[in-house]
Amino acid sequence: MRLVLLSLLALLPACATFPALDKAIDPAAAKAAFPDFVPFETLVTTGDDQTAAEMADDLTLRAAVLQNRAEQLRNSAVQ
Repeated sequence: MRLVLLSLLALLPACATFPALDKAIDPAAAKAAFPDFVPFETLVTTGDDQTAAEMADDLTLRAAVLQNRAEQLRNSAVQ
């Protein structure tokens, strides 16, 4: 009996009406051209010729500066 009840409850959402999603799209957007495909490498380049080692050094420096600033904030008096 429980199995029948659970089955009916599981099938109940199948009777639901769904909103008309096709009408929600603007006709101008539906007729718009798709964007051009571009190579992946052009999306992930940084724009400058910085090597991975230089980037790692920059991130290490930024982390040290932020840790120093956090330590200063921890040691400062709150008013």
